[in-house]
Amino acid sequence: MITVNKSLDKKPTIFLIPADQVVPWAIITMTGFYLGRQMLGFTFVQTFLFIAWGISTWWVLTANGYHHFFGRLVKEPLWVRAIAYYEPLIIEENGEENRYQESKRPQRQK
Repeated sequence: MITVNKSLDKKPTIFLIPADQVVPWAIITMTGFYLGRQMLGFTFVQTFLFIAWGISTWWVLTANGYHHFFGRLVKEPLWVRAIAYYEPLIIEENGEENRYQESKRPQRQK
């Protein structure tokens, strides 16, 4: 028998609320109360439903971690592999820079 720590693979909670959701839910609650009760003049039931709607929407969007939803909004960079040799735009009259660059290029095998 192998003893396994039962707390492994568990997410922290605070009174059945996921710990990573406490701060966003508090912000949604304060904003929802201010918007619903103070600005729009909702009753307490309407304000509670407005706050519950905001919290449930946030929870659905970020249920498995923020990166699962918000990671889709970032476009991946397009990486291209290429080999380009430096070609100076201004060539000196004596041609020294051009000869220097030609000596640095790999020579082809014959």
